Amino acid sequence: MCLRQLQFLWPLLFLTLTACVTADPTKDVELTWEEAYVRIPGLLPVVKEHRARQLAELPPGTTFPTLIYMHGSGELWPGAYKDIAVAEKAGLAVIAINSYARDRPKNPGQNLASSCDNCWHIYREIFALRTAELAYTLQKVRHLP
Repeated sequence: MCLRQLQFLWPLLFLTLTACVTADPTKDVELTWEEAYVRIPGLLPVVKEHRARQLAELPPGTTFPTLIYMHGSGELWPGAYKDIAVAEKAGLAVIAINSYARDRPKNPGQNLASSCDNCWHIYREIFALRTAELAYTLQKVRHLP
């Protein structure tokens, strides 16, 4: 499925999957963007405090194919940074949004010793949060140089 088709279907998918979600999946979503780990080929890691300046200093017309990296339930772990470095070396700008920058329910899968008789409501909430994070990130990426 091409990206344009996905963009068209996205609102329908979001409405369908969030119909039973109790929390607002867009609350504090901007924090996931603000706390993102960003790498751009040829630059030192883009530090959030200097992100706007670093991006503004890129030569006019500079563009990069961009990868939006969404971590699993355990945040960015050392293997994720290796994956991001490989993508950057291949010429991709990488934006790894940080889902844990905002309040969210704990993923029952994080603690393998625990059991959860009815985990579906938690997974549904997390899926709604992650979907909102991706939608917000796509909006922000469109405005990058």
